[in-house]
Amino acid sequence: AAEPTVFQDISPGDWYYDSVSCVYENGLMNGTGEGRFIPGASLTRGMFITILGRMAGAKSAPPSNTAFSDTAANAYYAPYVQWAVQGYADGTFRPGSRWL
Repeated sequence: AAEPTVFQDISPGDWYYDSVSCVYENGLMNGTGEGRFIPGASLTRGMFITILGRMAGAKSAPPSNTAFSDTAANAYYAPYVQWAVQGYADGTFRPGSRWL
């Protein structure tokens, strides 16, 4: 088993403990703040695109603007939303390319 996580609502006896530790230690998920992970919460679209962006190594600098009116430039997920919308630096999306 992994070392204890920084989350107050996760215990070593929980069936998901190792998975939570893994996603935290690999920088894919950071919890919801205030030392909590909230394992029973729903995964939002913002959370999901953040995980995908982090897996792909997308830059996490906040964009100066966003492609969507309901995405604030300072939201934790904003750089990953922008990454997903923009595709590659050369202006292509490459829909047939391998994910990773």
